[in-house]
Amino acid sequence: MCQAPQESTELAVDEYFVDDVTDRSFPLHHAIVHGSLSLVQRWIQCRGREIVTRYAMDCAAAHGQMAILQWLHHRNFSGCTTDAMDFAALRGHLNVVTFLHCHRAEGGRFLAMDFAAGQGHLDVVKYLHTHRREGCSTMAMDAAASNGHLDVLVFLHTHRREGFTSKAIEGAKKYGHHDIAAYLQSISAARLEALVAPHAQVTAA
Repeated sequence: MCQAPQESTELAVDEYFVDDVTDRSFPLHHAIVHGSLSLVQRWIQCRGREIVTRYAMDCAAAHGQMAILQWLHHRNFSGCTTDAMDFAALRGHLNVVTFLHCHRAEGGRFLAMDFAAGQGHLDVVKYLHTHRREGCSTMAMDAAASNGHLDVLVFLHTHRREGFTSKAIEGAKKYGHHDIAAYLQSISAARLEALVAPHAQVTAA
């Protein structure tokens, strides 16, 4: 007999990828979050395949539950959404990101690299840069700067063109990352010099 989990509030509800704890998929997703493949299988056996939505794989991916993710994938359930890759990237689950890239067609969004950069997951950032085409936004460098991830900033500045906004330097200063603020200011100064130099040459001529 399958009984609904009693401990339903140890994480925020959205961590389970359901609207609320009354959702019929909640017990299944609870088992996914806790990494119990046997319990996942039991819930599906008890309540049928209809409790498996595309958010089940999203949930498994976000929580790094590779065995469950692979099991759901190989049994051709309801697929997943781009949230699977995006949230796996956010939490640094490179093995999950790699699996989704190699075996699923849903892909991710530019948010995947933004999220990974902001959390300092350089290995994930490098993988997405090399293997995916969604790219990132200025939020990648802005968030990396605010959170003190200099190695990520150096990689993004060297290999990508999205750049950063004033929020990057402001965030670095606000949170005491003075080395990062100095690094970004040097980039800004070099860019300004590159823009001004041609005009100065024309004026001099």
